[in-house]
Amino acid sequence: IVSTFLMPGICYRSDRLRTPLGRRLPLMIISTPLIVMILVAIPFAPQMAAGLGGVRWLADLSAWTAVPLVIAILGLLNVLYMLFNGVCSAGYSFLIIDVVPQAWLGRFTSFFRIFSQAAVFAFNFFVFGLAERHMKEVFIGVAVLYGLGFGWVCWKVREGGYPPVTDEPDRSLARTIRNYFAECFSHPLYGWFYLAFILYALSNPWDTFVIFFLRDELGLDLATIGRFRAAATVFVIPMGFFVGGIVDRVKAPRLAAPALLLFALVKMGCSFFIVGKWSFFAWTLATNGFAFVWGVTMGVFIPNILPPERYGQFVSCSGLITALVVIPLAPLCGQFFDIWPHYRLAYLMSSLMMFLSVLVIWRIHSFWLVHGGPEHYRAP
Repeated sequence: IVSTFLMPGICYRSDRLRTPLGRRLPLMIISTPLIVMILVAIPFAPQMAAGLGGVRWLADLSAWTAVPLVIAILGLLNVLYMLFNGVCSAGYSFLIIDVVPQAWLGRFTSFFRIFSQAAVFAFNFFVFGLAERHMKEVFIGVAVLYGLGFGWVCWKVREGGYPPVTDEPDRSLARTIRNYFAECFSHPLYGWFYLAFILYALSNPWDTFVIFFLRDELGLDLATIGRFRAAATVFVIPMGFFVGGIVDRVKAPRLAAPALLLFALVKMGCSFFIVGKWSFFAWTLATNGFAFVWGVTMGVFIPNILPPERYGQFVSCSGLITALVVIPLAPLCGQFFDIWPHYRLAYLMSSLMMFLSVLVIWRIHSFWLVHGGPEHYRAP
């Protein structure tokens, strides 16, 4: 909730920020060291709670709220992580759009996913099964990699120039908020865009419960799940060498709906046909393949639709509207399984949300054609 309501203002200002380092890198430079410290601190929450247990007012507050101090510390660290990680991730994703030529964006996104899939393989194969026994080492290792990775980007990447800011520099808060929403809802296209990603986001909470289906209903242990997922990841990595080029040539707005439709169909198949560990592996392989295609397509589709000069503002508005819907609805997924404890249904419910999103993306495609299509599109 904190990050959701702060990010629109941060992204709005980032679009209009002009510094010697650019408008995106400052977000990453400030947030990266804070994230590293938070990640290191999280697994030591029990020790922190023990050390602070002697502070009388904290003990009284914990007793009054009936929230154990260790849970309160974990909650605070998680909120801070979500906030600063949101800032850093936003700066990084916006930086990509600002420095990568749009004609090469599909290939960049495809190769980006090759590296990310390799990281997923490494985590699932080597780390996932250790998480319950070596939590401190896992968090410290992730913190070190996070700091080195984003630190390297801040050191080596340089932004180009941007047009001057035309907004009034002394705009009041009320006028800024009014201007923000007036621009973000200035055309029906953007309303359909937000709806598409609300529906897609509603598919994600259901995926959380897949692990219980695999562990409790199929009887697979975490190490086996991790190895199977890692192996499936390796098989789809070669797709990255040609998917991006196809997206660049055919254009993401044309491919978005078919790509998500195929992804949804395969995920629906998981609900009916996963009956053991080998069928789990086969359908995980298929799911990863179509998820890869959809991920690359979506990574290009969004910047192809939104105005580049206000990209952060529109993305943050999409995130805000999506969170306002997903935050209250996500807990209902848990209540659903409390009533019907059949975790196999997680695949089915997730795919249904995707099918609805496909219908909306088709509508966005029609707007894309009206406003110039593949050769002359300009965001309205």
